[in-house]
Amino acid sequence: MMTTHIPAYTQAEAAQHATFTALMGALSFPGRAYDLPAGDAFDLIADALLDLETSAYTPVGKLAERLALTGARLLSPDVAAYHFYPSGSLDLATVAQAHTGDM
Repeated sequence: MMTTHIPAYTQAEAAQHATFTALMGALSFPGRAYDLPAGDAFDLIADALLDLETSAYTPVGKLAERLALTGARLLSPDVAAYHFYPSGSLDLATVAQAHTGDM
Protein backbone atom coordinates (compact mmCIF):
# COMPACT_ATOMS: atom_id res chain seq x y z
CA MET A 1 0.00 0.00 0.00
CA MET A 2 1.41 3.37 -0.99
CA THR A 3 1.26 6.17 1.54
CA THR A 4 0.47 9.64 0.25
CA HIS A 5 1.95 12.54 2.13
CA ILE A 6 0.16 15.84 1.82
CA PRO A 7 2.35 18.78 2.76
CA ALA A 8 1.06 20.99 5.54
CA TYR A 9 -0.52 24.26 4.44
CA THR A 10 1.30 26.77 6.60
CA GLN A 11 0.14 30.16 7.82
CA ALA A 12 2.82 31.75 5.63
CA GLU A 13 1.49 29.96 2.54
CA ALA A 14 -2.07 30.97 3.41
CA ALA A 15 -1.00 34.62 3.73
CA GLN A 16 0.90 34.46 0.43
CA HIS A 17 -2.13 32.95 -1.31
CA ALA A 18 -4.53 35.52 0.15
CA THR A 19 -2.18 38.36 -0.79
CA PHE A 20 -1.69 37.10 -4.35
CA THR A 21 -5.45 36.63 -4.75
CA ALA A 22 -6.07 40.20 -3.51
CA LEU A 23 -3.47 41.60 -5.91
CA MET A 24 -4.90 39.72 -8.90
CA GLY A 25 -8.41 40.83 -7.98
CA ALA A 26 -7.30 44.46 -7.68
CA LEU A 27 -5.56 44.33 -11.06
CA SER A 28 -8.50 42.55 -12.69
CA PHE A 29 -11.17 44.83 -11.26
CA PRO A 30 -9.75 48.35 -10.77
CA GLY A 31 -11.84 50.39 -8.38
CA ARG A 32 -12.77 47.47 -6.18
CA ALA A 33 -11.14 47.32 -2.77
CA TYR A 34 -9.44 44.13 -1.63
CA ASP A 35 -8.10 43.48 1.85
CA LEU A 36 -4.66 42.08 2.52
CA PRO A 37 -4.07 39.73 5.45
CA ALA A 38 -2.84 41.30 8.68
CA GLY A 39 0.78 42.42 8.55
CA ASP A 40 3.08 44.84 6.79
CA ALA A 41 1.85 45.35 3.21
CA PHE A 42 5.35 45.45 1.73
CA ASP A 43 6.33 42.21 3.48
CA LEU A 44 3.13 40.48 2.36
CA ILE A 45 3.47 41.60 -1.26
CA ALA A 46 7.18 40.75 -1.37
CA ASP A 47 6.51 37.26 -0.02
CA ALA A 48 3.70 36.72 -2.54
CA LEU A 49 5.55 37.99 -5.64
CA LEU A 50 9.27 37.58 -5.13
CA ASP A 51 11.43 34.48 -5.27
CA LEU A 52 14.72 33.25 -6.71
CA GLU A 53 13.54 33.86 -10.28
CA THR A 54 12.51 37.49 -9.86
CA SER A 55 14.15 40.84 -9.26
CA ALA A 56 13.25 43.93 -7.29
CA TYR A 57 14.26 47.52 -6.68
CA THR A 58 13.65 49.87 -3.78
CA PRO A 59 15.48 53.06 -2.80
CA VAL A 60 15.03 52.21 0.90
CA GLY A 61 17.93 50.29 2.47
CA LYS A 62 15.95 48.52 5.21
CA LEU A 63 13.30 47.42 2.73
CA ALA A 64 16.02 46.21 0.33
CA GLU A 65 17.35 44.00 3.14
CA ARG A 66 13.85 42.58 3.64
CA LEU A 67 13.32 42.00 -0.09
CA ALA A 68 16.65 40.16 -0.31
CA LEU A 69 15.31 37.61 2.19
CA THR A 70 12.89 36.38 -0.49
CA GLY A 71 15.80 35.29 -2.68
CA ALA A 72 15.00 37.87 -5.34
CA ARG A 73 17.91 39.69 -6.96
CA LEU A 74 18.11 43.38 -6.08
CA LEU A 75 18.75 45.24 -9.33
CA SER A 76 18.79 48.78 -10.65
CA PRO A 77 15.42 50.36 -11.50
CA ASP A 78 15.90 50.05 -15.25
CA VAL A 79 15.95 46.23 -15.14
CA ALA A 80 14.17 45.18 -11.92
CA ALA A 81 10.86 43.36 -12.42
CA TYR A 82 9.23 44.79 -9.29
CA HIS A 83 9.58 48.20 -7.65
CA PHE A 84 8.76 48.97 -4.02
CA TYR A 85 8.35 52.60 -2.91
CA PRO A 86 7.24 53.11 0.68
CA SER A 87 5.55 56.40 1.49
CA GLY A 88 7.95 59.31 1.11
CA SER A 89 10.46 57.43 -1.05
CA LEU A 90 8.88 57.92 -4.47
CA ASP A 91 11.21 59.56 -6.98
CA LEU A 92 9.52 60.04 -10.36
CA ALA A 93 12.87 60.11 -12.13
CA THR A 94 13.54 56.60 -10.83
CA VAL A 95 10.05 55.42 -11.75
CA ALA A 96 10.63 56.74 -15.28
CA GLN A 97 13.55 54.32 -15.56
CA ALA A 98 11.38 51.30 -14.75
CA HIS A 99 11.55 48.38 -17.12
CA THR A 100 8.15 48.12 -18.80
CA GLY A 101 8.47 44.71 -20.41
CA ASP A 102 9.30 43.41 -23.82
CA MET A 103 6.47 41.06 -24.72
